[in-house]
Amino acid sequence: MFAAKMIELDEKLRHLHERIDDGEHEDITALMGELNALTEEYNLEQDAIRYRLKECKVPKIQALISMYNDVQERMHNAAESDPEATWNENAENTALLAEYALDFAILAADRALLLSLKAIQEQKEASKIELQQNNLV
Repeated sequence: MFAAKMIELDEKLRHLHERIDDGEHEDITALMGELNALTEEYNLEQDAIRYRLKECKVPKIQALISMYNDVQERMHNAAESDPEATWNENAENTALLAEYALDFAILAADRALLLSLKAIQEQKEASKIELQQNNLV
């Protein structure tokens, strides 16, 4: 299961690299089209994750959903342009927000690694205990 998710993440990161690189070389019209397409793609992925998570009744997962929704709302509000700011200030603020979003993505990947290894450890311990119990019977 974890290996499959890692393959999915690798593919997503490869695609992210390509899209950022392409965006730096596209003209404004092409970039706006890419932004619209990415926004649609992002919204579909977000809806799919929310749907899957909504079905989960594990309290820690429910807390994660709540936290995710809160972060998404705050990110959306922070990304909106400040009418008092200059064009350059808005561009700098958006770039800073993107930089921190990437930092948090790295942190989330590190957390996913810790949780994955913890889950593997717990599965191995459970298997070991089950094997010992079966040998005692």
